[in-house]
Amino acid sequence: MTSVERKSTIATRPRPEAPAPTPPVDEGVEDIAGLAATGARARSQPPPSTVVDVEARGADFRTSVHELYGPAPPPRAPRSTFASVAEADAALRADFGIVVKDWQWTTEELSRIHETFSSLGPVERAALQGLEVRREMTPAAGQGDGDGVKGAVFTHGDAVDGDGNRIDGAAITFFDAAFPTTGDDTIDRQATMVVTLHEVGHALEGHAIGDGLAERRGGARRAANVAVFENALSPDHEAARKKLDRFRGDPRLAPLRAALGDWSRAHHDVGDDTLTMPERAAAVRNLERAQARATAALAALPGNHRASGAATTLVTMNAEVTQQQPSYLDGVRQRVDAEGALGDRGVRLDNKKTVQDETLGALEQAFAQLKMTTTPYGATAPVENFAEAFMLYKRAPATLRAMENGEAAFHFFEKHFPP
Repeated sequence: MTSVERKSTIATRPRPEAPAPTPPVDEGVEDIAGLAATGARARSQPPPSTVVDVEARGADFRTSVHELYGPAPPPRAPRSTFASVAEADAALRADFGIVVKDWQWTTEELSRIHETFSSLGPVERAALQGLEVRREMTPAAGQGDGDGVKGAVFTHGDAVDGDGNRIDGAAITFFDAAFPTTGDDTIDRQATMVVTLHEVGHALEGHAIGDGLAERRGGARRAANVAVFENALSPDHEAARKKLDRFRGDPRLAPLRAALGDWSRAHHDVGDDTLTMPERAAAVRNLERAQARATAALAALPGNHRASGAATTLVTMNAEVTQQQPSYLDGVRQRVDAEGALGDRGVRLDNKKTVQDETLGALEQAFAQLKMTTTPYGATAPVENFAEAFMLYKRAPATLRAMENGEAAFHFFEKHFPP
């Protein structure tokens, strides 16, 4: 299946000049063990007006520019410093299998992305093959409050078109807030690293989740399309029915006409989306019984009857449709099951076990058993806590280990994502 590139809704807008740097807000400053030792900045709680709305909507996650930066990064390596967007794009694809979309990137921004991905180990890199990175100015409606606070959003890309083909791939979309330009290169790069690694934490399993959901959703859509085709009646069927109607008063056709009437009603019920699956299964059985009666009535009809041709056409065509009904009903069942689990637009990950049991988000589920909380942002949802913990594992392992149950968390990530 081929993904169709999503066109950015702001692709034609001019990029505004960066505003003058604003002093960092210093509300609720709180020392965290290990930060001083590593030379990292203390965490500063964002003001109430910029506290993120963290409720998951569909398969989306949102993050702010985080408060906890971790240790200052060393100077950027030459291999992550590029002369052009095209050069950075080629390097991200060649080195990590990352697909750059939405050509609003600057060379510096992609250099920061490459620098961050360079800190990932082989397990992470393998899990992220084919991940898309996108660039927009500010979050769209439904991805936050639109005030520029949000740094990035991860989406599964599990939507499919009417033919069941995947529309978009799993992606991290970066917003302006992920790339601050305060004039302090160290702080600016730290901010990008923190935002990127948090979203990578979502994508480690979310990328595969998106693939699985898109495959299941596409299969359900294709099954539904086949089902509709298999349940359809051809124009020849209607023409034969009208011809038979000309002999409505003939008593010799009464048994056949009664059976065909029952068949039509049952056929309608099988395709009625307002009925439950057991009711539709009962309709298939009624259809099969009506077909058997119509076949018997046709056999009893004299061969020289003027309605014999139309009757034979109807019974024969009905028999072909009747034979398809079990597979049609199976297609309907697949569609109903999938759409019931996935919803109209996506799956809420807090209900993800209803989709694929233990295999979906297994690491997130296992990490939750450690019962540790990372940052205030991580405390808002298990998926955010996992992403925050992964970010700390990569950026500030000493800070993670100093937290309650942090040592267990560190060894959890060390086991699953070794350096």
